[in-house]
Amino acid sequence: MKTYVYALKNNINYEIYVGIALDPQIRLLEHNRGKNRYTKAFMPWQIFYSEECNGWAEARKREIYLKSGAGKRFLKNL
Repeated sequence: MKTYVYALKNNINYEIYVGIALDPQIRLLEHNRGKNRYTKAFMPWQIFYSEECNGWAEARKREIYLKSGAGKRFLKNL
């Protein structure tokens, strides 16, 4: 099953949020409806990076990388 790792940004505190979803667009709607405790305070969010992975395990590995120092630098340079 195709799974996606995605990165969101906002214009309030320029925070980057990385997550995993089966459908990033539906997940974005949930973030912008306040259904996530962390992202609720910094709405609205927009997707600025999305990557298709082959399954949850691969997406989780990529998510861990994107949350690392090197991964954060990669995202900030986009």
